[in-house]
This record gives sequence, C-alpha cells and structure tokens, in this order.
Amino acid sequence: MKIILTLLSLTAFLFSGDLENAYERLNSEIDKISSTLSVEEKISLYYLVMSTHDKIVNGASQEKVESDSFNKVKIQTIGVLSRLQNGNKQITSEQIEKLKTLYTVMTNQIRKDIRKDTLYEKGRSLTYFMIIVILMLIFISFYLLQQLYKIKNQTTAEQFPLVRELEQKNAKLAQQNNLLKSNARIIEENIAKHDNVIKKEKSSLLEDNKTLRTKIGELVKDLDTVYFSHEKFITTQEKEIQNLNKYVHTLKLALTKEESANHHVYLHHTTKQTNN
Repeated sequence: MKIILTLLSLTAFLFSGDLENAYERLNSEIDKISSTLSVEEKISLYYLVMSTHDKIVNGASQEKVESDSFNKVKIQTIGVLSRLQNGNKQITSEQIEKLKTLYTVMTNQIRKDIRKDTLYEKGRSLTYFMIIVILMLIFISFYLLQQLYKIKNQTTAEQFPLVRELEQKNAKLAQQNNLLKSNARIIEENIAKHDNVIKKEKSSLLEDNKTLRTKIGELVKDLDTVYFSHEKFITTQEKEIQNLNKYVHTLKLALTKEESANHHVYLHHTTKQTNN
C-alpha cells in the first residue's frame, strides 16, 4: 500500500512539475534583485508571489481560483512590480518585464492544471478517467508483484532503486514544503510586527494632534480674553477722554465768562475816570 501512495505522489508531482518550475524560476529572478530592495519591498513581493501560488494550489476548482481574492492578489503583485520599475533606479525595465512575464506564465500554467483537476472531479473527461483507472491497475499490479517477489525472495522494498529514489524525492518535497511554510510564517510575523509599529505610531500621532488641538483651543480662549480686556480698556479710556473734554470745555466757558466780566469792569472803571 505504501508503494501505491508513493506512486500516486509521483504522479501528482509530474502533473504539477510545470507549475513548480515556473514558481522556482520566478523566485530565482526575485532573488537576483533582492539586494536592491528594501525590507518592506522584499516582504511584499515574496508574500504576494507565495500567496498566489498557495491560493492556486489549494483551490479546489476553477471558480475558487479565479475569485475576487485571487484577482486582487494578482493586481497587487503587478502593482508592486510596476512601482519597483518606476521607483527603483537600480532595477532595469528588462528585469521587471521578465518578472511580470514569469508571473503570468505561472498563473497561466496553474489554470491549465486546474482545468485538469476540474475535469477529473466532475467526471466530464472519460479519457482522463480511463488514464487514472489504468494507472491504478498498473500500480496495483506492481504492488502485488512486489509483494509476491518479497515473499518469494525474502527481500525488502529498500532493494528496489526506483522505490528508494521515489522515497528520496518524496522526502525532499516534504522538506521543501516545510521550508515554504516556515518562510510564510516568518513573513506573516514580520508583517504583523510592522503593522503593530504603524498602529502605535498612528496612535501617538493622533494623541499629539489631540494635545495640540487642546493647546490651540486654550490659546484662542486666552486671545479672546485679551482682546475683550483690550476693548474694554479702550472703551473706558474713550469715556474718560470724553469726560475730560467736557471738563475742559466747561473751564473754557468759565474762563471766557470771567474774562468778559473783567473786561466790563475795566471798561466801567476807565469810563468813570474819564468823566472825572
């Protein structure tokens, strides 16, 4: 039974070979320009490419893969590449175009694989079904022959070079899968830390803005108080000036009357002396 499962894994590996090849080529090209990228650009680009790959591999049907979520990831990835082309002078246009081409090749190759899986799941392709049946018969026959040979010659599965090679490949694929999961977890943790830093900075800025608004409000109140006090002072001074003007006017009138009276007295005195 272990042989059958191993051979089934090999069959799946062969069908997904083009996909993995395109994925590895794309990652290899990204590695070439990684030294010219910032930490945020690296995380964003690797995460989007890996997310595209995972969404397609884990999609059970063409409809699930071509969902809004998957299309959004594709648009974001192309957008990141375009921003790198416009904002990073160390990366050439040829390198960006090659990355876009490899990304498109990967997604198109994935669509081909999904169509095959969809046909198998829905039973719409008799030819594909017959191939699977024939392969299963071959696998079962191989397994029975292997068991008969094992009983007859008292041998083990490790004596078959093909089986050992298949098990080695399976172990290698499992190791690569674990490594990809580990890298994805690290990237997600880094993104979470970056988001926390941004949230803290945003909270601090909002608090500073609130404090600044409070101080501005207090300054406006103080300014209003000073303005009203100044207006009141001016009004008081104007009233005092008016009262002073009235007082001066009264003095002038009194002085005028006194001068007039003195003048009459003087005239009367002069006239009296003249008559004498």
